Amino acid sequence: MSDFVKSTSGAAGAKACLTNGLTIIAGGTGIADMTLGAPSPGHRAVIRLASISSGTVVVTTPAGITLDGTNNTATFDAANEAISLVYNSATAWAVELNVGGVALSDV
Repeated sequence: MSDFVKSTSGAAGAKACLTNGLTIIAGGTGIADMTLGAPSPGHRAVIRLASISSGTVVVTTPAGITLDGTNNTATFDAANEAISLVYNSATAWAVELNVGGVALSDV
């Protein structure tokens, strides 16, 4: 895989999503603590849930960073759901595309 594509099961030590590239998650029975760091100018982060047998996959941003100006949490509950985010500011991503209804919330 290239530096712009990361495949992960969300196991210990593999919880961080790429802030510039594609993160493909094989969710198994769900993952509650995936993370996405702060955006940088020109960055595009795409997060896709490749598979899940039960539960949800939850991705959160650090304190003070949002996915859309309000929400800091994305919850995936079905295979092939994806969200495409682009840099908006140093503290906010902008949602470019939400495939399959990834739920956004402020948790």
